[in-house]
Amino acid sequence: MTVSVGVASFPEDGADRPQLVQAVRTAVLAAKQSGRNRICVYTRSLAQLGERVVIDGDLIERRAALDE
Repeated sequence: MTVSVGVASFPEDGADRPQLVQAVRTAVLAAKQSGRNRICVYTRSLAQLGERVVIDGDLIERRAALDE
């Protein structure tokens, strides 16, 4: 079992709940990609990675809707 943790701060990394959750998701993805069992703190340099997470998430949701 491994643990990957993403950390983001309010209001620095997100002015509202959706922005903050996206920052955390981005940090978790970065932690997983760096070898798992990691803690990653969100930074602005991870923003491009976050954009990919949103796109991938949208594709997954659309695919799930098609499968229903």
